[in-house]
Amino acid sequence: MSPKRLFTGDRIFVMVCSLCTSIGLVVVAGLSFASYAFANSITIMVPWIARFEGYVDVDGSPAVTISGSWSAVMATTAIVASSLLLVALSSERSSHSRDRRV
Repeated sequence: MSPKRLFTGDRIFVMVCSLCTSIGLVVVAGLSFASYAFANSITIMVPWIARFEGYVDVDGSPAVTISGSWSAVMATTAIVASSLLLVALSSERSSHSRDRRV
């Protein structure tokens, strides 16, 4: 593949969509853990990424505290994005090879 065709418009679109999808997946997972810890007053630990501490406040209302590492969250997002990108680009290549055979 020549360097001119490495970053075509559709490939850049796939890269951006993979990044946005991975950000969405990580955010939804984090919000799901936080809501589960909040509702059940339990502690959920995701190793090296975050800790969701659910508890009942002194007034009797449920609460949650979230602590974690932003760099680990960004690394997780990058790993998910790169895997989505590889799957998307490999399926794109196989669909182009099928089109050429016809």
